[in-house]
Amino acid sequence: MHTGLSPYSKASLQVRMETSLKREMERSVKAGKQRNQNSMKPSEVEAKAASIRNDVNEALKEEVRLRILKDQFFLEGKTEENAKMVESVAMGVAKTDALMAKLYRFLLQSATNTFIDLHFLKVTEAESVLALFLKHISSPCCTARTEVTVVTGRGLHSQGGVPILRPAIKNYLDRQNIKYKEQPGSFRILPP
Repeated sequence: MHTGLSPYSKASLQVRMETSLKREMERSVKAGKQRNQNSMKPSEVEAKAASIRNDVNEALKEEVRLRILKDQFFLEGKTEENAKMVESVAMGVAKTDALMAKLYRFLLQSATNTFIDLHFLKVTEAESVLALFLKHISSPCCTARTEVTVVTGRGLHSQGGVPILRPAIKNYLDRQNIKYKEQPGSFRILPP
């Protein structure tokens, strides 16, 4: 199925990221009614997330390298080499997607129907997760009709001590006309 997106484009990667986020968020929310207590310190979580992100970035670089090589073979009329590269590219995409899933599974392991922690997600990831989360909790299959806690942190560990995620999520909630109460490090989303 052709989506019209270049496999090299930011939009293509965004679609893949959102697909992976959705799958892992739904898995996490359905898996546990109570929050998993992560015994890792925030600095350990941040280090592990950074390590997995680095693996994702390296896999993406390799995927792009393979795609370019495949395209070169195609343009040079080397059909046999091009055909062999199709499988290599597919394996590269699968590796990248598996690493993204690993990252999001790790970061979203504590999500429930009434709680989600957006710590250590990038702003675009956090907005996508929050949109999926809000869609999930408002669906008929979800019985939670109570306040929901969205943890963003206070931004104390942000570069330069300037919060990035919290103001972005506040802006997102305001744009979506979602009623909430601000608390230190989190938002309590009020039921409609």
